[in-house]
Amino acid sequence: LNKYFEEPTFIDHTMTLQQGQALEILEGVYKSLDTNKPKSWFDCVAWARRHWQTQYTNSIRQLLHNFPSDQVTPSGALFWSGPKRCPHPLEFNPNNALHMDYVVAAANLYAENYLIPGCKDR
Repeated sequence: LNKYFEEPTFIDHTMTLQQGQALEILEGVYKSLDTNKPKSWFDCVAWARRHWQTQYTNSIRQLLHNFPSDQVTPSGALFWSGPKRCPHPLEFNPNNALHMDYVVAAANLYAENYLIPGCKDR
């Protein structure tokens, strides 16, 4: 989004990319400026909570669906071994200070991008 505002040739440059890639980038810009633009602090908190869910629950569940904890490589070794440790999805707990700190920090960063006053209250 910063490049869209800072580089006068952003659109021209984007249009030189492969069609699918250009469309993805331009849709992202449009959504950030219009359809997904937060209107309030509440919208920023909702976005931050969804972001937490995507990063720490949904993505990990999808990864484990594709590579279960007992997955074996073609050579017979466990996929999740050595430096690759099997992740575990988290369940959001509003009583967990770390979970709430993440949501508050992410909401403040998101709000800052849209010039919405932030808040440190939980």
